[in-house]
Amino acid sequence: MKPRLTHLLPLAYGAGLLTGLAHFGAPAGVAMVVAAVLTAKLDAIRAPAISLLLLIAAVGWGSGRMAWGREQIGCAARLPARRMTLRVRLAEPAVPEPGRLEVHPLAGCRGEVTARWPAR
Repeated sequence: MKPRLTHLLPLAYGAGLLTGLAHFGAPAGVAMVVAAVLTAKLDAIRAPAISLLLLIAAVGWGSGRMAWGREQIGCAARLPARRMTLRVRLAEPAVPEPGRLEVHPLAGCRGEVTARWPAR
C-alpha cells in the first residue's frame, strides 16, 4: 500500500516534536528519526515530498524546543514545591470560600502557579 503524503505530514511533525521535547540536542536527531520512519517507504515517495517531510519534522523539532525552553523559565519550574510566602497577582477571580486558585508570582519568573487560599 502506498502511503499518502497527507498521512505522513502529521507523523513527520510528531517525530520532530517528540525529539524537540525529549531534549535531543541537534536537528540531526529529527533527521534520523524521520529517515528511519521513511526508509521503508522511500520507493513510494518522491524526492520533493521527502524534503517537505524533513522540513515539517524540523518545524516540529523547533516547536518542541521552544516549548521546553519556555517551560524552564516558568514559575512552576523555578519555585520550590513547598509552603512559602510570596507577593502575587491573581490570575482568576477569588471567592470567599477556601480553595485553590491560580496566581502570578511577582518573583521574577513567568507563568502561573497554584496557590491555596487562605493559607492554612
